[in-house]
Amino acid sequence: MASSVGHIWKFELGMGYQEVEMPPGAKLLHVGEQRGKPTLWAACDPMTPATMRRMVRVVMTGEPEPADAQYVGTVILEGGDFVVHVYDEGEKP
Repeated sequence: MASSVGHIWKFELGMGYQEVEMPPGAKLLHVGEQRGKPTLWAACDPMTPATMRRMVRVVMTGEPEPADAQYVGTVILEGGDFVVHVYDEGEKP
């Protein structure tokens, strides 16, 4: 029987390259707009005591796609006037 990861947590994102602290092994589920900001939702095990840094990059349409990163999703902001794309660059110690 597969075990459940735990709870879904949300993380507000800024623009550009950033470190997002979350439990190790978190599974990125979705990106979208909430209250005008790009937001990332991930399934996290709340019983994992440690946190790690997840490297995330948010780029605008027309900017180069980050090398060696996995596409997570696109966020449409300001009624479609502003569109960004979110990439996961993985966990860092």
